[in-house]
Amino acid sequence: MPLSTSTRRFRRVLGTALTGALCFSIAAATADAAPVDTSIVTTTTSGIKIMETPETQQTCTAPRVVSAFAGFGDLRDYVLAPGGSFETKGLAGWQVQKAQNEGGGSPLHVGRDENKQALKVPAGGSATSPAMCVDLHYPTMRLMAKAQKNKGQLKVEVIYPDSNNPVFQPVGSLTAGSSDKWLASGDMPVYPERGGATAGMRRVALRFTSIAAPNGEVGEWRIDDLYVDPKRL
Repeated sequence: MPLSTSTRRFRRVLGTALTGALCFSIAAATADAAPVDTSIVTTTTSGIKIMETPETQQTCTAPRVVSAFAGFGDLRDYVLAPGGSFETKGLAGWQVQKAQNEGGGSPLHVGRDENKQALKVPAGGSATSPAMCVDLHYPTMRLMAKAQKNKGQLKVEVIYPDSNNPVFQPVGSLTAGSSDKWLASGDMPVYPERGGATAGMRRVALRFTSIAAPNGEVGEWRIDDLYVDPKRL
């Protein structure tokens, strides 16, 4: 039962009726792996580092395109955000406050990829992804999310570190409902034009923060399977 969406800019998922207990409003138990090379793209005025990893570079030169949400009737192509499966111990390139990856991944499976881990974002916690490349034809993203019943919101922001104004900008939020099951989000905008109006790739990073809902409750979230949609023309 996927997350519902509410925005004038969203694109309706093909062949699905996306309704559910989480509302969208615009506004590693794996074996130890070798250390991943990372580098700093930029540091925000608040001190948060935006990192680049080998997966960042792959999204710029040879992105792996998959139909990640086909099980929900969404046959569009998607590209996994760097570290967006949360299967790698250590969260290479992710900048986290209180958040951590742990067992209990979402039920979404893509090919033979394992799905044993997810990212836990506790109340007041946040997580910022490594940078990935998108162009003007990458309009939206989707992810799997799980929340405590009726507790809190998950704020979602983007930052374009190479732009003239590299600050976090809100693009939407998920609101916890009556379900504590894994649910698929609806489309959430990436706004690639904020990284520049000219054609070609530009780097973006995504931040997820557990905040209070209008009722004042703040809850714990788990997110998994973070994908960006490269629209085919």
